[in-house]
Amino acid sequence: VLFVTDITTGDILGRVALSEITRGVFQNAYLGYWMDHRLTSRGLMTEAVDGAVAFAFGPLGLHRVQAAIIAENAPSLRVIQKAGFREE
Repeated sequence: VLFVTDITTGDILGRVALSEITRGVFQNAYLGYWMDHRLTSRGLMTEAVDGAVAFAFGPLGLHRVQAAIIAENAPSLRVIQKAGFREE
């Protein structure tokens, strides 16, 4: 779990998690994230997801990161679209 914090106060604003990491041939993880609803549309979660994905593909050595999102959750869909995810 990676926390999104305010750099001036240290307050937790949200979180990003890479879970169910599978090693071996698959090298996969699931991505989940949450942000205080009062802070949406500021690019904070997009930046946090970009960082988590870079960590997953870099130091963790994963080949795939999956995000399961409810189709009606437009803000979450925008985040992963900006992060370069594709729908499968």
